[in-house]
Amino acid sequence: MPDHQTITPQNNMSDNQPPPAYDSLGPSLHAMALLEARWDRVRPANWYQFELGHKPNIVFHLSSRTNIIDILPGASTQAATQPFWRAKLVIWSENVPRMMRMGFHWSPPTNIIPGHEDIKLRPSKEITSKHSRSYATVGRGWIGRLDVYARSSQTIINFDLHWVTLGTCNVERADAWSWSGLKVSITRPGRENASTCSTPRCP
Repeated sequence: MPDHQTITPQNNMSDNQPPPAYDSLGPSLHAMALLEARWDRVRPANWYQFELGHKPNIVFHLSSRTNIIDILPGASTQAATQPFWRAKLVIWSENVPRMMRMGFHWSPPTNIIPGHEDIKLRPSKEITSKHSRSYATVGRGWIGRLDVYARSSQTIINFDLHWVTLGTCNVERADAWSWSGLKVSITRPGRENASTCSTPRCP
């Protein structure tokens, strides 16, 4: 991605549809309002300038729905509809409790910033290394980066961003941290009760 250029979060919704809201956060609206206000007070003024060293406070771990066994030589399963890949959607959010209350909206065609991407292809001799492709992303009250990894260079070169919609790829887990580095929320989709996010604590 280009250096020396600050990307600022969007102030308005990126499309006409509101983001999906979380079903339940547990505390009352008054308690959540106090918590969100607390996050606003301790937020660094330059929180969105991640090049200054601010750590992300939300990370989604994603992967294709193609099982890696399906792409091994001699696999007896049906041909995979897309290659195997993994990705991290790294988010700097101005207020994690507010994002959990309002819902996180993610649409690659809308939130990816055109022209802000970087491809790294490893030499073929480096068997253990993965090829990667990074995209700059932005949304309402957040900025981020999508990092995609794959063993095949062609997967990276021809990567289709529509593969990374939250409704069609695997969300392996999502973690959130406060500005001080305290882990405040853990989500493990696919496990019992994992679909309910814990309420973030004070930063």
